[in-house]
Amino acid sequence: MRKKIFGFVFALLVAIFILPANIARADEVSPDGQWMYSGAYITKYLGNAENVTVPATVDGNDMYFIDSNCFDGNYTVKSITLEEPYSEWNILSNAFYNCMNLKE
Repeated sequence: MRKKIFGFVFALLVAIFILPANIARADEVSPDGQWMYSGAYITKYLGNAENVTVPATVDGNDMYFIDSNCFDGNYTVKSITLEEPYSEWNILSNAFYNCMNLKE
């Protein structure tokens, strides 16, 4: 009986706290078609330039986060520049995962 109650409580907590965070985020594409973003997060780079400047503002929204896997698997990018203010940027883990040609 205790296992059933624990399982129910655990499932309820997951449904309340974890699922809405993943469901609620709807990515939008920037007007220039280079970025996907959600709120203050840049979630994905869609372009194919070798030298990329990550914008501090997308469609009037201030950006503060480069999301996990934002550049994942991009073999074109060789350098990335962050628009100022640099102190405001938060780069999440694996943001540049599998960027084999990234040098700077």
